[in-house]
Amino acid sequence: MGIAAIQLCKYIGAEIYATVGTQEKRDFLQNNFGIPSERIFSSRSTDFVPQLMAMTEGKGVDVILNSLTGDILDASWRCIADHGTMVEIGKKDILDRNSLSMEPFNRNASYRAIDMSHKSISDSLTAKYVSSPRNLETWMITTTDVINNTASCPDFST
Repeated sequence: MGIAAIQLCKYIGAEIYATVGTQEKRDFLQNNFGIPSERIFSSRSTDFVPQLMAMTEGKGVDVILNSLTGDILDASWRCIADHGTMVEIGKKDILDRNSLSMEPFNRNASYRAIDMSHKSISDSLTAKYVSSPRNLETWMITTTDVINNTASCPDFST
């Protein structure tokens, strides 16, 4: 999921910041995607927060794709920019019924949890759009256009 997100971010020209758990993963992102080492942080602690906030001049980031848990989830959520969106793909904190800081909501941030194992993710409608490279390319281009506010959301009902 992270690699796909990086590819989409590169396609739309977004600045990419990433967290990794090992030096091997850090090297992989640098060598394969050209992400500068100063934009790759450790996912093993909350030490990335002051570095990330300094790099974004205190703004934070517009979109976070997250699977981190506990204090690191909370720290990531607090790094969201005003009007930003956090997309949670991890399930541990949800299943454990952990709490979430309310402060970012005061800055009009959004928190979206997506259960990748849910039936709706693997139903026939989704399968239709990822069944061939051409369909997936069309969906990605359309999604990119929506993100860039250059197109309206497509009608997936047909």
